[in-house]
Amino acid sequence: MLDHAMEQTAYIIDTSYNDDGDQVMSTSEQIVCRFRWITDLERPANREEIRSDAMLWTKSDEDIEEGTIIKFESDFFRVKRVTEARRLRGNQTYFLKCLLDKYAGGIESGS
Repeated sequence: MLDHAMEQTAYIIDTSYNDDGDQVMSTSEQIVCRFRWITDLERPANREEIRSDAMLWTKSDEDIEEGTIIKFESDFFRVKRVTEARRLRGNQTYFLKCLLDKYAGGIESGS
């Protein structure tokens, strides 16, 4: 449904811990997406308020769940919430919308 708009690249990051206890990137999987920084979004009339640093839209078959670490450009994010986009009738998921929080933990490149 939104495949034509997914022109950006992000990475799903798997991490592990080295002998020093540092979190290191063990593997990464490239995905196509649409990424948007959130600077301010509030709609009091509709009672919609988003408190996240960014949003990511991706294909419905990507392996993303809450807690997944995403790398976009040089920034790391943790997935806060995943919403499956569906029509009012039917069970087909057309795409995933993810709310992202900036990940403050340091992740080093794997060796």
